Amino acid sequence: MGQFDNLAHMVTGLSVQPPLPPNRGADVAADRGDVVTGAFVRDFSSGFGAFIRYVDAEGQETARRISCKRIEGDGGPELVKAFCFERRQLRSFRIARIVEMICPETGEILDPAETFRTIWTDGPIGCSDRTLTRLCQMMIFMARCDGDVHPLEEEAIDDLLCRYALRFDLNDHHLELARANAAKGQAPDDRDFIAGLEAIAGHPRAAQLARLVAEGLSSVAAADGVQHEREFHWGLEAQGILKALAKSRG
Repeated sequence: MGQFDNLAHMVTGLSVQPPLPPNRGADVAADRGDVVTGAFVRDFSSGFGAFIRYVDAEGQETARRISCKRIEGDGGPELVKAFCFERRQLRSFRIARIVEMICPETGEILDPAETFRTIWTDGPIGCSDRTLTRLCQMMIFMARCDGDVHPLEEEAIDDLLCRYALRFDLNDHHLELARANAAKGQAPDDRDFIAGLEAIAGHPRAAQLARLVAEGLSSVAAADGVQHEREFHWGLEAQGILKALAKSRG
């Protein structure tokens, strides 16, 4: 049994669901599929969320919220495998057939080709520092998987990013990218959260990183003064894992 198996079971099915953009509604009545059925490996793009309007090969248009899991292509992004929040299933989308893409939180219109090209290389927060991306996703998951967002939680996430930058010599450009993008277009799920723990365990400075993240998770959990019972229990399990990592690698 792996060291994260119990926690993975506790958070199974939890995810951050992006809101519908202002003045937009979902419509999947004409949805006929491109259901993802086979197993696949997630990539660095996993956790990016967006609202898209999509026209399939038969000319049928749909509108939905997605969370990217993998981007594929021959020399460049062509196909996105993503979780559809309206159908509650994995779907595949040709990037060339996405006629509109919108940031759920801000309503900003995004260029699909350019956005997915950036995410393909630099990840969901547009910062090529993979460790920082994983930590950011962990904090966002902790803050938003209950469906509520509190300004103090966002402040706690921003504080963690700044402390990571200070302790791990992150350059200013990457820090500003992370801070700007942490509050928008992010929809990590349970597997992204576990991937963050795996990244910590495999880091050369795992003990220091584990202590930093344990502090961050505690700050996020306490920020809004409300913690649901399930969140309390899996948060406690995560804290135990991080403290064990800090002790064993210290």
